[in-house]
Amino acid sequence: MTVSKQFAALLSILLGIVLTAIKFSIAIVTGSLSVLAEAVDAILDLVATGVTFLAVRVADLPPDDDHPYGHARADHLGALAETVLLVAAALWIGRQALERIIWSPVRPDINLAVFLVIAASLIINLVRVQILNRATAQSQSQALQASALNFSTDMIGSLVVLVAMAVVLLATWLPIPEWLVLRADAFAALCVALLALYLAGGPGVAGGAGADGRRAARPEPPPDPPHSRPAGSGAR
Repeated sequence: MTVSKQFAALLSILLGIVLTAIKFSIAIVTGSLSVLAEAVDAILDLVATGVTFLAVRVADLPPDDDHPYGHARADHLGALAETVLLVAAALWIGRQALERIIWSPVRPDINLAVFLVIAASLIINLVRVQILNRATAQSQSQALQASALNFSTDMIGSLVVLVAMAVVLLATWLPIPEWLVLRADAFAALCVALLALYLAGGPGVAGGAGADGRRAARPEPPPDPPHSRPAGSGAR
């Protein structure tokens, strides 16, 4: 099945809207910082995916007088925009998590809905990654590759959040230390922030927008046609 770059980016946007709305709703109800971190990450993913959608649209435009070698640079600028958004989200989430760990630990109100939401986010991100990887294999788009790696890392963060939620929930029946129960949610949020920073500095996003990306965004012009030599000329 052929998946176009634009279709993959647009479908990822639609799935992201649903996921963001659900996560924010659960974060407000439970007071969970880790779920809020997932929600903030989801909304920034949504913005980044919108940038990716615009980037691949522009990158597919034919060459013109101002861009004689095409618009491929837009694809790499889309990957760079995702990196900036990831760093901003990671710094904000990390600060909030450290405040709860050190000064104001909070035990969120965890219930089955939290697990269902995080499980749903894992499934949605899995679908997004598969679609984006398929489109990347067909189009070699660095912006789509960056999005796929981003959502893959989000799945790891979601698993960490699930573990933290399990610690809080099981503390009702198991002798889990109170200090850990109060900070498990914040530890999970901090892990989400660190994963975002790792992704921003990794080869999938930063590499696509870095030196290699700049080289790919500026293709070398074709060589000048060979000039014919006058008859009788040669090396002296």
